[in-house]
Amino acid sequence: LTVVLIDLDEFKAINDQHGHAVGDQVLVGFSQRLAQSVRQRDAVGRIGGEEFLLVLTDTGHEGALRVVNELRALFAADALPHLPAGVHIGFSTGIAQAEASDTADTLWQRADRGLYRAKDSGRGRDVFAPPTPTT
Repeated sequence: LTVVLIDLDEFKAINDQHGHAVGDQVLVGFSQRLAQSVRQRDAVGRIGGEEFLLVLTDTGHEGALRVVNELRALFAADALPHLPAGVHIGFSTGIAQAEASDTADTLWQRADRGLYRAKDSGRGRDVFAPPTPTT
């Protein structure tokens, strides 16, 4: 099991430059395309604002990176219909593969730390969050 936290890059700029109606179109379009792009046994959800969660079953770190890269390529090659020219959808991710010692909380926290590192390192990045060492 691997969780992927996704945060849309520069979403505030889309709202500021094009208005909240366009921002809403981006959120709806992104979530629909995301749900259509994963396997039926995986879970997708919007967790607030411009953040989304993928729960990938029977998937390790490398498989999660493949999914994320496919999503990134999909959005780069085929912008969402009906968006104004110049509106591009990019995202950053934090990825955490479940370990035997993880709880739902620790898994979430690791993915969240990875997402913060991805955003801090320039956006459009994917950061794998390794397990927290035990003492």
